[in-house]
Amino acid sequence: MKRQTVRTDVAIVGAGFVGLSAAHELSKAGIDLALLEARGRVGGRVESQWNGLGERIDSGGQFLCEDMPELMALVRARGKTLVETYAKGEFVAQPLTGAKQVERIYHASMSIRDRMNAIAPGDPAIAGLTVAAWLDRQNDPGEAKAAFRSMIEGLWCQAVEKLPLWHLIDNDRRITNEVSELQYFVRETMQSLADDL
Repeated sequence: MKRQTVRTDVAIVGAGFVGLSAAHELSKAGIDLALLEARGRVGGRVESQWNGLGERIDSGGQFLCEDMPELMALVRARGKTLVETYAKGEFVAQPLTGAKQVERIYHASMSIRDRMNAIAPGDPAIAGLTVAAWLDRQNDPGEAKAAFRSMIEGLWCQAVEKLPLWHLIDNDRRITNEVSELQYFVRETMQSLADDL
């Protein structure tokens, strides 16, 4: 790979939505910038792929709701199609599990989440601790821990081994959605929004 020196006023590292949004705003303000991305695509945790029917579908982060005004503004400004998510129904678990057992596991996993959120994010005892390391120390049943892990990895699109515990606690406390973060999905995919930016 050829090395190259670029002189700029601002260097933005990472072309996820934060990096793309920063680049967009700085560019509108006429500021010279360089946007750096290690991957061969933009979008960060937002990703898409083509399914067997030839449709582009989200396969990464895709949460979108009215409680995310900045993201909703980007979606609307780019003329993307919002599709309301059907979110009512029964719990479905793999492997197939009875409804009462699924509900019990769900409540046990939420108990883990409540216990986690009782910890102060700045507590020195959790400095450097990942969610996975903290979860391993908990005395909950394996199925409750597995459900908690699945929930966090699904919400964050990231392995709990890489997620700092303090960061999850801090975000979990600040995010107080009035509606489900799965209120909408973008028909054209969230990846298409990242591509547009």
